[in-house]
Amino acid sequence: MLDDSRIGTEEKLLEELREFRWEMKSRFKEQSKEYAQLLDRFIRTKSEVQRIKQSMKLVLEKVNKVDLLESKLKTLLMRNEFLENALETEKKKKETKSNEAKSNAVVNCNNRCLDLVLSGLSAYGRVDVRESREPLVPVDVHHPPLDITCRAKVKSMIEIAHKNYLLRVQNVLHKDPTSFWNYTETKRGNRGVQKILKNGEVLNAQHCATEFAHFFHSVYSSHRAELDVSAAIAAAGGENGAARVHVGRLTLDEVRQALKQLKPKKSAGPDGIPPYLFRDCRFALAEPLLYIFNQCL
Repeated sequence: MLDDSRIGTEEKLLEELREFRWEMKSRFKEQSKEYAQLLDRFIRTKSEVQRIKQSMKLVLEKVNKVDLLESKLKTLLMRNEFLENALETEKKKKETKSNEAKSNAVVNCNNRCLDLVLSGLSAYGRVDVRESREPLVPVDVHHPPLDITCRAKVKSMIEIAHKNYLLRVQNVLHKDPTSFWNYTETKRGNRGVQKILKNGEVLNAQHCATEFAHFFHSVYSSHRAELDVSAAIAAAGGENGAARVHVGRLTLDEVRQALKQLKPKKSAGPDGIPPYLFRDCRFALAEPLLYIFNQCL
């Protein structure tokens, strides 16, 4: 009886193992199918992403071409405008070449005009001829110095030169942008403190301060002036002939107003006290400064 029951138990276990194996095989097949579908979907997605990348690359190339064409079009328009201005200028020059303007109304000491001003710039506007107030050579009374100006001509030449400069900069920037950025970097690097040279050597901050101190010390006299009131009165012709200057005493409001008008961004004086301190503390410092100033007077 025990052997029969044991055999039955083993058969049941074998049957359960067969069922479990068949179930695992079916699940594995289903998972294999799902994996194959996911792999196929991934491959198709990858191909679509590649096609999108190629499309974006083509779009970017077209956008770059459009930007390049726009820049070329702007350059051509500026060249066309510059050429039109140049042709108009040449046309005006040709029209006025044969008919030069003669203008001078400045007369000499005999009320006559001996100097003629011949100008071919009438197409650019009126030529102003006036007597110069700052002659460069000694004045001849028969030929007064003249100041000749043509503002319209100068203005037109400035505009043409400015347009030509903009055109040249745009062409250089389009062909060689590296030079433009190198120039920009050099300008950015020159914002530091200016270097001071002496005998070909760059001085540091301490040496610069010492050199400035020596210079200012050399331009002032180290001897104190000898003030003799009696000698000054005698030199002026006596006590009644001496010139007297009376300076009135200062008031508290005048000192406060003067302190209020100090510029706070100025550097400090020999005492090392910045001006903004005097200005902000003027109500406390006005009275002692008033006493000092009046004692000096």
